[in-house]
Amino acid sequence: MEEMNKIGAVFEVSFEAGHKVGGIFTVLKSKSNEVKNIYGDKYTAIGFYDSKSALEHFEGEKAPKELQRIFEELKNEGINAYYGKWITANDVRLILLETREFREKGVWFKEKEMTIDRNVNLIKKRLWEYYGIDSLNTGIEYDVPLAWSWAAGKLIEKICKQGKCEPVVAHFHEWLSGAGLLYLKKNYPKLGLVFTTHATRLGRALSSANIDVHKLKSCENDLKQAEKLHVKAQHMLEKACAREAHVFTTVSEVVANEAKCVLGIEPHIITPNALDFSEYPTMEKVIARRRALRLKMKKFLLSYFSSYYPIKITDCVIFYTLGRYEFHNKGIDLYIDALGKLNEKLKNLEGKHNPVYAFIWVPRKNNGVKEEVEENLLAFDRINDLINEEMRNIKENILINTLKDKPMTFKIMCGEEFSNELKAASRAFTTLRKGKIPPLCAFEINEKQDTIMRWLKKNKLLNRPEDPVKVIFYPEYLSAKDPILGMDVNDAVMSCTMGVFPSRYEPWGMTIMEAGALLALGVTTNASGAGAFIKKLGEGNTGLKVLELENKSDSQISEELSEIMKEVVLMDKDLLLESSIKARNIAEQSDWRIQIKNYVAAYNMALKKLFKD
Repeated sequence: MEEMNKIGAVFEVSFEAGHKVGGIFTVLKSKSNEVKNIYGDKYTAIGFYDSKSALEHFEGEKAPKELQRIFEELKNEGINAYYGKWITANDVRLILLETREFREKGVWFKEKEMTIDRNVNLIKKRLWEYYGIDSLNTGIEYDVPLAWSWAAGKLIEKICKQGKCEPVVAHFHEWLSGAGLLYLKKNYPKLGLVFTTHATRLGRALSSANIDVHKLKSCENDLKQAEKLHVKAQHMLEKACAREAHVFTTVSEVVANEAKCVLGIEPHIITPNALDFSEYPTMEKVIARRRALRLKMKKFLLSYFSSYYPIKITDCVIFYTLGRYEFHNKGIDLYIDALGKLNEKLKNLEGKHNPVYAFIWVPRKNNGVKEEVEENLLAFDRINDLINEEMRNIKENILINTLKDKPMTFKIMCGEEFSNELKAASRAFTTLRKGKIPPLCAFEINEKQDTIMRWLKKNKLLNRPEDPVKVIFYPEYLSAKDPILGMDVNDAVMSCTMGVFPSRYEPWGMTIMEAGALLALGVTTNASGAGAFIKKLGEGNTGLKVLELENKSDSQISEELSEIMKEVVLMDKDLLLESSIKARNIAEQSDWRIQIKNYVAAYNMALKKLFKD
């Protein structure tokens, strides 16, 4: 990485820098430690100012003198710049831009006659004149990032004109920041320009319309398709950036193939997403912590099901899926179909398998926890509290009677009074819902209108006593403050056996790597960037498996998935542990300490092309 020392400054521009919106925020945050180690004060992130996000992620500081003058100049144009550090991303330098006035202020247009219009429309006019981008019929969702990113280009131009930090690389993420790249290309072509798409705008729109992007060999009518799906301006902006940048990158081979198809442009280099393993416990600590978390999860399962009928939790297998409510793209239907098939297969084994529970952690609007779930939990907690309060006496009884060599009955261990009290509480709990069926969803939602609920019932996953697979749809963000489950995402994953992510469209898909990092097994598809990454490493019996989707029906895919899940259900403890360790080893290949080299290579490549030109 010798050439990295020659770089005078790196500006990384993203709508999500210091502004928590989606996955790119996590990418930038997670790699911040390595970026800071390599570039130090040469690195500056530039993001969109949002007052709510800024309170949580940004700490303002007095700007250096050379920036104060620039900020005053920008303020005269209606651009407010905030200087400081990104406190949740290893304190890297961060400049946030607020551009509402800049976007909306009136400016003079000179055509056949002088007219006054919004400044953002002048920016659109320039992009049409310079790059042929048609954005005439766009609205606020396009105008906001357009004006902000144009302002980011102006900021970088003014800093570079001071001449104190050359050579400079400016890195722009997604179409939302693209106008800044195009501004610099036209107005200050003296720096290396890098553009990254995490998923093409048209590709994502096509997939949302249930069109399989991976089956497209080319997209000759891309403009017509983009117009039909109302993403024409974003698509044209993205395409211009990929073409005009010195280096065009994508986050995976999956997106690279997509870009070749829908943009007609092949990326120069792939810059995979990764994890910051310094934020994860060591393997030994995960193994130790899992014991406590498994116990907590088992208590939850007992509280959820046991008032309806007895359940087994010893050596239970727990599957989960999590993510946005993208039923088709995330393959939630395939997960449920596979669970339905697994349920029928396990019935034929007549109980000769480990107990199986399956979570669907997919947030959606709800009206709070179901009353019966809360009542079950309170009744269970009463029993638990009784035992905890009496535990000291129980231990003493066991010790005394052991030394007296007396037979150890339940009544002797617990004492008659407590034994009777416990039996009464237990009877009250186990008869609370006797003869009824545990709810599929833990929260109040309109079940008739919910796709996940309809799909569960279609697959006869009903939580009946005779169903080997018990399911809980949990449509709430996981949090340690949640009074029901009371686990954040990492703790919930550590308590489970396997994460299932059968995505049909997933530019990267970090969830499977996060599963492996926390010693959970995982399965995804080759339609995800992470799946392609795992395949390239050589999958084998790693604990992180990849399903091939090509030329297969949904039924065939869910059948293969159910077989993988059945294999896990029948595994013994030793093989499960061995597989989970292999899953961790693969996940560790997706560590920024390894993958940051791709960003460094992209920056060096951009400067080489700049000087060559």
